Amino acid sequence: MPLTRNIRFILGYLVFVALPVAGLVACLRQGQTLSAPASIGGQWLLRSSSSLPCLPEIPAQGLTFNISQSGEYLSLSVASHPEAAASGTIREKTVVFSVPPSRFQHLQPGCENIRGLRISAVTGPGSRAESLTGSLSFDGCDACPSIALEAARQWSGAD
Repeated sequence: MPLTRNIRFILGYLVFVALPVAGLVACLRQGQTLSAPASIGGQWLLRSSSSLPCLPEIPAQGLTFNISQSGEYLSLSVASHPEAAASGTIREKTVVFSVPPSRFQHLQPGCENIRGLRISAVTGPGSRAESLTGSLSFDGCDACPSIALEAARQWSGAD
């Protein structure tokens, strides 16, 4: 009888202590390989050398926009142009936003076949990037050339 009691104690210990500890160690080892994406949430100022093709009502120079970030998922909003809201992702230092064509109401003639707007950029150095450099392109519109864009983070007193 005492042998059965010892075996049950050993089995209970293995199931309720050893296995959870082994699982925790495995999770911690796996987590060592993970890295957080760069922090790009906040207010940004767009600096571009040209206007946005096909969208004359949205100025490319001096446009202020806000990026909200939750891990690798991003949301871009422009207070003065709600139709320019976009969703995106960040992978390592590469940022990609997309805007569906239904958001644009005032397209220039010849730009009616747009399938969407795509913003691709790379963050500046550091874990709290201060710059974005990339391009803005219109999918499905041969009349709309890609333009280079650059944005700088606007720091507030709370940052």
